[in-house]
Amino acid sequence: MFKKIEILSYKLGNIIGKNDTEDDKEIYGFALYAILSFLIYFVIRFSIIYLITGIWLEYIIIELIWLRIRTLCGGQHSDSPCHCFIISTIIYFVTLFISVLSKDYYILTFLIASATVVIAYEIIPKQSSYSEIKRSEIDKKKFRKKYIIRTLIIFIINLIIISIIYFYSLNTLNLFNISFNLKLISNTISCSLISCIFFC
Repeated sequence: MFKKIEILSYKLGNIIGKNDTEDDKEIYGFALYAILSFLIYFVIRFSIIYLITGIWLEYIIIELIWLRIRTLCGGQHSDSPCHCFIISTIIYFVTLFISVLSKDYYILTFLIASATVVIAYEIIPKQSSYSEIKRSEIDKKKFRKKYIIRTLIIFIINLIIISIIYFYSLNTLNLFNISFNLKLISNTISCSLISCIFFC
């Protein structure tokens, strides 16, 4: 399936860039492959996790945090898109499972996530064994700056949720006739950060 997506992406890239250079066509094809792969990953993974757990929002939280932080952490990557999909789906499912089981300990999880983020700062971005690209110190500083900004935004959001739970004794928020478990949301944010950094 993944090979077919790649072939289709590069064919579309050639059509889009029919009047452009071969390098541009290659870029278009790669970009389309990345977008289509992500969309297919997302839909399939969302369907699997939702059918098994009935949970959707927390999965989206995990996906978003991994998208924003994993790219900055570096580390190991799978040798094929299929392996990547299988391994990441297992990690997401385990992260979600732990988040649900430990949601009453959301403050402890938040503290562990905070410590994990601070410790990881010195080791990111990690080099992948599949990549021969050596990052310069300037590039590493740029990655770390983005890492600080993104993790800080995530922490502020989580602190707001924790404050609502603590000061207003509000465990559940109802919006648009949908009930959201704030403890689970907060805990999922923290667990997502921990798993994202741990598996980099």
